[in-house]
Amino acid sequence: MAKRLSFTDEHENYSQLGGTDTVTTSGRQGSVIVVAYAGRAPIKTEIRPSVSIPDSAGVIHTFQIALPKFTPRMRAGRAYDVAVRISGDSVTRATAQTTVAEDITAIADQCLEDRLGLVYLKSGGRTLLKFLAAETAKSKLKEKSENGLVNFLGSLAIDLAVGATEQADVRSWRTLPAQIQLA
Repeated sequence: MAKRLSFTDEHENYSQLGGTDTVTTSGRQGSVIVVAYAGRAPIKTEIRPSVSIPDSAGVIHTFQIALPKFTPRMRAGRAYDVAVRISGDSVTRATAQTTVAEDITAIADQCLEDRLGLVYLKSGGRTLLKFLAAETAKSKLKEKSENGLVNFLGSLAIDLAVGATEQADVRSWRTLPAQIQLA
């Protein structure tokens, strides 16, 4: 390739390292590289596990945290058959089958797995701060009103607001393929 591109210095270096020139029988030889984008990239979805933690008084508090999870959109790996024909000729000159060069779904899963500890820490910290803010709001509500129904409904509204605002980061690059295959 260095000789064909007129890189004489590189050609001499490769020749000294033991490289040999390729022999072509015709000036019309070449290579066909087929890149196949197979399937669609996985999407992030949200899972909401519940965590129960007792406080110093023995009261158990249950929290719902939101965590991201990848959901694959390509069912199974498949290979594609590629056939090369000359224009106007019915004879197949070459055939090949694609192989997986990059598995985007596996890469996305591994990247999320690598960051999962940080995601747990951030989600847990965010949930703890929301819990402390909710408990403060509930205690202020109890100070202002002695009506049990008002306190119950107010506490319920605060808990619903805390649960509704908990969301996982489900942003992902959805235009990527599930796999990049080459032949």
